[in-house]
Amino acid sequence: MKLLEICLDTHFKTIDGNIYTQLDGTPIGKSISGPIADIFMIWFEEEFVFNKGNEFQPHLKVWKRYRDDIYIVWSGGSETLDCFFWQLNYMHTKIEFTIDR
Repeated sequence: MKLLEICLDTHFKTIDGNIYTQLDGTPIGKSISGPIADIFMIWFEEEFVFNKGNEFQPHLKVWKRYRDDIYIVWSGGSETLDCFFWQLNYMHTKIEFTIDR
């Protein structure tokens, strides 16, 4: 766990001679960023998308994700889809789902 903390906490960026540290998330391109994002999204999906309490799950025919890109096939209407995505955005303050139709 200590090694994981070090990997996640020690990332800096130098811009115009100033040193910045990223306070939230992991930087793009760092080798640990992708696996950590996958672990988080697997937890998020199990907790909020595929759980039995999700009233929108019957409309969700396909959910395919690669890192932060998700492709879905939806059998409900447009209004129901909007409600589903509103619900997902409400579940975690650091995640924002968008829809491209």
